[in-house]
Amino acid sequence: MEPLGRIYSSNFKSHHNLFDSFVGKIYFVTTGRNAWNSTWSQKYREDCMHPDFESAAEYAESLRKRGTVIYIDEIPCLGFSYEDSDLVVTEINTQEPLMDFDTNRYTELYGISLCKYLCGSDTTPMMENAYNFFKSTSGFWKHTPKLHNLIILEPDDFDVMVERVSAKNEKYLHYTSKSVGSEFELEWAWEEVDIDDSFIINSSNEINNAIYSSS
Repeated sequence: MEPLGRIYSSNFKSHHNLFDSFVGKIYFVTTGRNAWNSTWSQKYREDCMHPDFESAAEYAESLRKRGTVIYIDEIPCLGFSYEDSDLVVTEINTQEPLMDFDTNRYTELYGISLCKYLCGSDTTPMMENAYNFFKSTSGFWKHTPKLHNLIILEPDDFDVMVERVSAKNEKYLHYTSKSVGSEFELEWAWEEVDIDDSFIINSSNEINNAIYSSS
């Protein structure tokens, strides 16, 4: 399965209408120290974010080197569902992703409604509106996020859908690889990690309220 690709202001794939927002889960593959439980930071690199564990584990196989330990972290994300694709937003190197994002802040500062900002004009693709909504320089952040920690993604393949989280108090896992021989696939040990997804859940609810109230 294809990884999730980081998007920038000029490479949007979807130009269709926004259906709704959702809480999702993505899989972050790294080597080295654990991003959540260490003072060391993990860095984003191309192909490291995946829509499910199977895709992440397959990518991990390509990173195998003698003596290297590979990690897969489940990370909550805020998603936007379009007719042909998803766009997802999260932060790494924090246990409280999107804590400083405030869906009401722009309205309070500039008097522009959330729905109007997201839906925008007919000449601007809706996915670009969502990107502008979350980029580090938007008016919705209480504090400007670090660029290397703010991750905005879109599947490289339109058939790929990001895993949805349906329940509150979702458990997020940290996987550590274990080699049982170069001729065999990696085995994985896992443990629960403490990640607060409440800020993502609240943002998703507020965005959906704005979308549905306009329909």
